[in-house]
Amino acid sequence: MSRGIDFSKLQPEPEEPRGPVRHIAHIGQGMSVQEFLEHANYPFYGLLLPSPGESKLNQYIRTSWEEIHSMSGAACLLLTTLVPAQPSKDQREFLTNLVGDEAKANQAWKEYRYSPEQVAKDVYPLAQQSQIGYDKLPCLVLMSDLNSNQRIIQRLPDWDEENLRHFFEALFTSINNHMREPDPQQRYQALKRDLGFGFQLRQQAGDALRTIHETVVKVDWSEVIQATLTNKELMAGAMKLLLGVLGFGAA
Repeated sequence: MSRGIDFSKLQPEPEEPRGPVRHIAHIGQGMSVQEFLEHANYPFYGLLLPSPGESKLNQYIRTSWEEIHSMSGAACLLLTTLVPAQPSKDQREFLTNLVGDEAKANQAWKEYRYSPEQVAKDVYPLAQQSQIGYDKLPCLVLMSDLNSNQRIIQRLPDWDEENLRHFFEALFTSINNHMREPDPQQRYQALKRDLGFGFQLRQQAGDALRTIHETVVKVDWSEVIQATLTNKELMAGAMKLLLGVLGFGAA
């Protein structure tokens, strides 16, 4: 999601939604953020807050849109502020259709291309909006019920590409394993059990294991919070903030 939109394959589909935020395409075409969330029906919702600066994690996410798009599948509506490293023709065409002006769309790509300064400028207000401390960045905020105020804060490691791929594969495997549980609270509890110290420790092997162990014991890699905002309010605020950066509003 580049400054509020995931530009990977963002075309409305008649079938079950698959992949990160495809149906956000309806926003700006007569549907408000609130209406979008009323119609959204995902097993899980995620808000990915990147590192506020250069990192291997940010680079991996920017260059691995299709992988993350496929891994999240129909299980998770995913929002993030990072821009794709090489936007595809479909992504560019979608932005043009969304803003209704090719020149404005081209200007947006120039204006909102990736830079560590821009990422920090975006992620700090988003973390504040989400009631998440800056010391938790980078992280993935995971939710299963928009009407609840319970969410999991899964901190994200700054590993190399191969280990980050294994990490996200394991993370989305857990999410996909619980997506068909009909009760959102049970989905939430099941995912909460999967994450944490043991999960983080299992993802990186070899010589780096000692290093990650020493890091993990000092850091709460996964924690549960109950905030004053409901998850729907959190996601609506995040969407409005991210869409606003593109230069157009969402009611």
